[in-house]
Amino acid sequence: MPILKSQSSDTKTRIMEVAFELFGKEGFDGTSVRDIAKLSGSNIAGVNYHFKSKENLYWEVMAATFMEVNEAIQKFSVDSKNTKELAMKTYDYFQSKKTATRAIMKMMLTDLQPPQDLSEVVKKILMDPMGPPGGEFFAESLIKEVPYPLSREGVMWGVKSIFGVIHHWGVLLTCNCVIDNQDPMMSEDQFRKDVESMLDSHLIYLMNNKEKFKA
Repeated sequence: MPILKSQSSDTKTRIMEVAFELFGKEGFDGTSVRDIAKLSGSNIAGVNYHFKSKENLYWEVMAATFMEVNEAIQKFSVDSKNTKELAMKTYDYFQSKKTATRAIMKMMLTDLQPPQDLSEVVKKILMDPMGPPGGEFFAESLIKEVPYPLSREGVMWGVKSIFGVIHHWGVLLTCNCVIDNQDPMMSEDQFRKDVESMLDSHLIYLMNNKEKFKA
């Protein structure tokens, strides 16, 4: 993710890069504003000036990573012939950024509630009605591909099930216990084949259940 690797000279962006890295490793409670300030070449006053609080910084980082993934999937959608191709490009994207993918997942697994004074832009991103980043582009692809008019339930089921497959297995392949496994059935190539088969099964189910998902 650029937020992790861009090494920007902009103070605010640099603070967010470092915060993303630390939150992804140490969690919210294990990360201090002092550590973020020190590693970003800033100071506590600078962090507070840009973000007001550690809580706000946390959610700003969450929103920024959502936007980056969303923009990447939007680009993939332009050149994808169908939903499966879009899904596999997204899966490969997660695999190319294992460290960032793991950090995002760890940040998502939090009991922390967004504060009331978040910016309207961040609130809008965090409450995206299409759910996961890129959800709207998967929805558009499904609507075009499925040979009958999809209900909202059908669209949302398709988006959630497809993203669930690519994200679940994408995150699993960032775990050392899986990466280090010598069983060929647990290799990255095999996982990719398995993901393709699972996507096929979800899409076939959606295509063949007109009575359930028709608008």
